[in-house]
Amino acid sequence: MAADSGSARKKSKTVFITGIVTVVAVAFLAAGIGAGAVNSVRRREEAKRQEPVMKVGDMTVSRALFELFCINVIEGDGFEELKNQTASISTLAAAVKARAADDARKYAAIRSEAEKSGVKLSPMEISTDDLYYAPSGSNVTEYTYKYFGLSEEEYRDLCLGWKLCEKYINGAVEDSEYDDSFLRFVFEKNLDSLAYIEGDGIRFALLASDEGASELKRASAGKICDAVNAAADDEKDAVFAGFYADYNEPRSEGDTVNTVLSADYFAENYPSLLYASEGDVAGRCFIFDSGNEIIVLRVKKLRTYEYYRNSDELKNLAKQEVRRNVISGILENEKYIGETYPALDSVDITKYLRTDKS
Repeated sequence: MAADSGSARKKSKTVFITGIVTVVAVAFLAAGIGAGAVNSVRRREEAKRQEPVMKVGDMTVSRALFELFCINVIEGDGFEELKNQTASISTLAAAVKARAADDARKYAAIRSEAEKSGVKLSPMEISTDDLYYAPSGSNVTEYTYKYFGLSEEEYRDLCLGWKLCEKYINGAVEDSEYDDSFLRFVFEKNLDSLAYIEGDGIRFALLASDEGASELKRASAGKICDAVNAAADDEKDAVFAGFYADYNEPRSEGDTVNTVLSADYFAENYPSLLYASEGDVAGRCFIFDSGNEIIVLRVKKLRTYEYYRNSDELKNLAKQEVRRNVISGILENEKYIGETYPALDSVDITKYLRTDKS
């Protein structure tokens, strides 16, 4: 009887231990299945992130990188204007993706040319000090994933790629020569922001029906111009003011002659003044005869090509022009036209859009 009781306790203990082992085994199995499922999900997510959405030259643009280009468009200066031009979230998203694709193509093309040219970054330029802005002690990869959607390695490669692009473009710009004809071309292209004329004007309307009167007006204009230009510098104001009081006539009924004439007005009607080469002409008078009117202009301020010829402002604009030309030349290469993959259509960026569009 005692033996039976001991045997029962032994059997009970064996069952209990077996039960524990079974539970633990099931727990480990469940944990293993759970971890495997999580890892499987992560692998799928990573595979999706790395999925190519477009190819430019030899460079493939991943979904993750393309989304970052989309975010840059959304956070860029032209986004509000783009948003106002679209009617819905879907059309806005399509417009953003189109611009992002252009930006990605530009980046890939310039980077390819930079690498092919042999341009190298210096150890200082490769330093990560100005690449990562993660708070001290934080996990850099977690930071770059959170704020850029890229791993540390991907983000570093992108940043160094941009540095390489800039170094290549800047080198091409600095190596360029800016002769007089090119600087003049840049000036003419930027007349609205550079050319400036300010002066006092006396206008004479010429009537085709009365050639005699028109000739008298031409003679009067010549008389004014000669008298002012012949006067001493400290007397020019008074001489012109006297003529102005005598000859100033309305441009039209109810309107008086303009005393400040914009550069735009002369660029359109009397472009020859913008190509003046007299240098400092402040205080001098000029006659402009269009056949319909004569304007005697006493210049107060005149900024033409000669004014800007050796200026840093014009040289900086010339550098910008060369920069645009270099980039355009790269993008015109057929091998950088770019190829998009079907995966591009499935990139959903609506989660990044902040708009009141329905």
